[in-house]
Amino acid sequence: MSTHRNEKFANQDVVIDGNRYEGCVFSNSTLVYGGGELPAFVNCTFRQTGLRLTDVAQQTTTYLSLLNATELRPAVGKLLGQVERGALASSQRPSPPTPLATGRNYGQLAGIGLSLIAVAIVLGVALWYGFLYFPINVTLNADPAQPLYREPLMAQMPALPESLSASYDQIRADQIDRISTYGWVDEQAGIAKIPVDVAAELIVEQGLPVREE
Repeated sequence: MSTHRNEKFANQDVVIDGNRYEGCVFSNSTLVYGGGELPAFVNCTFRQTGLRLTDVAQQTTTYLSLLNATELRPAVGKLLGQVERGALASSQRPSPPTPLATGRNYGQLAGIGLSLIAVAIVLGVALWYGFLYFPINVTLNADPAQPLYREPLMAQMPALPESLSASYDQIRADQIDRISTYGWVDEQAGIAKIPVDVAAELIVEQGLPVREE
């Protein structure tokens, strides 16, 4: 058996029994198979390439032709259909995979499942202790309990008059008296107050006062 890589075969007869061809190109050639070890073709290109059977392979073709002429025509057709589909003979089929490779190793699956259940139980117990038991018996009992809401002390609130309406009326009267009567603001400094209307008339007549430098 020989291996051919990236070779070109043109206008020639190529005996392929037992050979391996990788990336080869066959052009205007004839592949000759004598019935020996099967050849292998990997990523090869075939251009106007024919096939000729000799020796044992030719005898197989002759034998199938004879069987096809008898009542075994359906069996021959079935066999040729398998060849066309690329179905391998039972002797050439690979052995079935092991249960471990197909995911049917039930013992290992059961072990993994039990391990996951055990981990889930441990996590559940840890969460129960951390969120329910531990805070009540350790964190909250470490310091005296504090209320979530405290009522404000009455001494901190401003005292309201007994009669709000009378108080508001007095405040309003004081404000009106302040802007509508004459009086001293600072008698020693000579600062007095006058009604707002009189002050507005003086500004209209005399203009705004200017600071003396």
